[in-house]
Amino acid sequence: MNALLIFAGAAGLFLGHAGAWGQIPALVLLAPFCIFLLAVGAATPGRAFCRSWLCGTLGYSAALYWIAVPVTEVGGLPMIAAVPLVILLGAYLGLFSGLAGLAAWSLQRFFAGRKAGLLWAGLICGPAFAGLEVLCGFLFTGFPWLVPAAAFVPLPDWIQAAALVGAYGLGGIYCAGACLCAAAGLEAGRRRLAPLLLGLLLIVAPPVYGHLRLVDWKEDPGPAVNIGLVQGNVDQNQKWEPVFQSRTIAHYLQLSQNLIDEAAARGERPVAVFWPETAMPFYFAYEPDKADILRGFALRNAVDLGFGTVGARRDEKGRLQLYNRFQVVGPDGGDVGYYDKQHLVPFGEYVPLNLDLAFVSAMLQGVPFAPGRVHGPLRLPLDDPTADAPRAENPGGTPPLLTSGARFPKRELALGVLICYEAIFPEYAQARVTRGAQVLLNISNDAWFGRTSSPLQHLHLAALRAVEQGRPLVRVTNTGYSAVIDAAGRIGKPRSGLFTDDAFVVAVHPRAEPTLYHRLHGYVEDFLLAAAALALFLHPVTRRFRRPGSYATAL
Repeated sequence: MNALLIFAGAAGLFLGHAGAWGQIPALVLLAPFCIFLLAVGAATPGRAFCRSWLCGTLGYSAALYWIAVPVTEVGGLPMIAAVPLVILLGAYLGLFSGLAGLAAWSLQRFFAGRKAGLLWAGLICGPAFAGLEVLCGFLFTGFPWLVPAAAFVPLPDWIQAAALVGAYGLGGIYCAGACLCAAAGLEAGRRRLAPLLLGLLLIVAPPVYGHLRLVDWKEDPGPAVNIGLVQGNVDQNQKWEPVFQSRTIAHYLQLSQNLIDEAAARGERPVAVFWPETAMPFYFAYEPDKADILRGFALRNAVDLGFGTVGARRDEKGRLQLYNRFQVVGPDGGDVGYYDKQHLVPFGEYVPLNLDLAFVSAMLQGVPFAPGRVHGPLRLPLDDPTADAPRAENPGGTPPLLTSGARFPKRELALGVLICYEAIFPEYAQARVTRGAQVLLNISNDAWFGRTSSPLQHLHLAALRAVEQGRPLVRVTNTGYSAVIDAAGRIGKPRSGLFTDDAFVVAVHPRAEPTLYHRLHGYVEDFLLAAAALALFLHPVTRRFRRPGSYATAL
């Protein structure tokens, strides 16, 4: 029976989240359901932990199989060496499942023999499990990838409550419902009715609320902003080669020019065009010949041009620091501003503990980054500063230049930038909106992971940030998926495919009203962490005694 529960819970993690073979979102609830049964059926806390850890390890390892792709195709390790690395990451994440099992065991022991004891144990397990997800989000730089709420992104009704309690809190509600349903199976007769009904209520209430919210959904009355997204689909292993640099620039310029011309013919001309993370493989600030090509394009087309590139500056000791940067050139050809990525990917953008490993050096491709400093939103002009401005003569077809009489823009778009997997952390989107962001932008390069489920899982996590903050999110990547996500977390069309050249215009409605979750962000996470700490604290208190009514022999 225990083996069946372990494999069922692992299968729920694997099949509930986006996968290369499809997805059944509701199956993700099998994980907390099975962990609760595994834990309360254990005779000792050690067994509760080990069973739950094994369940999580198998599920996470299977769902994160795509980690092996960059390790083998970029790092150069053979598959026989890459598989243990995937299992090692799965085993680490499984530790949080083990702690969840330990929390369930402790709660069951504490409430054993009390009236409605299993009901209380199952109910508190929900926020306790969610608190452990919060812990996973910041411990050792954090990796909150397969959070329960992300599984429900394909069902927009099911994620709307994230605007109230965040993705972690929403996951806690669903986990509480699953644990209560598991508790009902351990009760006898009419005693199982209360936990069963309460569990089903907790599972059904969020989508009912979400349906009502979407029925009454209204975009802000202000005009939509057209933004062009360009997915270049450039080979990850070639674009840094000098011979391919000019070709990469020309490729993006051609896709963008076609996009602008076609959109203008339809009356959908974009005010800005965005390219993915590290789309431009050169040092923008130190290679003016290449930078001037991009400035000229923005000037000729009177658009804001935003693109991923490599930033550089010297620190206090004169050492050159490199940054994963999003740079914006304005419609007058000048610099609007930039954002440097703050949360770097371990082993992908820097080496933790200065480990000297050949495959890590290969994945860094010779460009270790430094974390950026705190920046407010980038403010893009929405008015064309060239519309009513006198222009200088431009003989010979050179780009027209603005004279000193050019008008300054009157309207702005406050853009909160999230580079790559910064979109999986709620606190970064929270910080952008706190500083005034009206629209979130996620640029990424998921080419590292090939045709796996990683890009779709990443897209789903980004959608949660849109719901939490009540902001539309624009996403553009090198190889897919590029899309616009509205403030309700609905992924719009068109949406790019994987490994295709694509360029299209999306319409976004900037928003300024904060969500309840945005106002309560810190309190929600603190409550969940406190619930987890309380559940785990009960373990040393209860291990010395065993109340009548324990379920240690029930399974």
